[in-house]
Amino acid sequence: WKYIGSSESYAQQLNHSNLNVVSPRWYTLSNSGNFVSISADTKYLQDAHSKGKKVWPLFGNKFDPDLTDAVLNNAANRKKLVLALKDSLVQTKSDGINVDFENIHPKNKQDYVLFITELKKALQPNEIKVSVDVTRENSDPFWSGSLVRNYLRHCLLC
Repeated sequence: WKYIGSSESYAQQLNHSNLNVVSPRWYTLSNSGNFVSISADTKYLQDAHSKGKKVWPLFGNKFDPDLTDAVLNNAANRKKLVLALKDSLVQTKSDGINVDFENIHPKNKQDYVLFITELKKALQPNEIKVSVDVTRENSDPFWSGSLVRNYLRHCLLC
């Protein structure tokens, strides 16, 4: 996971022989346009690939439950978001995407699962993998309560 470091430190991390996947923070949920802010670094991706590493950019929601609700509870917004992510991932030749949404309204758990299902379906023809970060179980419904493991397991296995 690449976050708060220099380009040099990230390049050095690619030299670790036991590292096989890197996840640079390139995508952030946004409330405008295609609902995603993109800061892809194709040089980093090329360097990673040249060293045999897979690149699965991280996509975060800024821990913002209201923004997440506004985007995920609307089918047209989800579709726009999925297409923007697909276009960018294909263009950059990314190997996967790591979705790290945290602090989600409990009412959006089905919307989130639907989003992951739609994203996976859109990326499958390009053989782009989807991984999901899931918080450990705790009593806060905005953290683990909004991520129903059985639903996520279902959408990732189908």
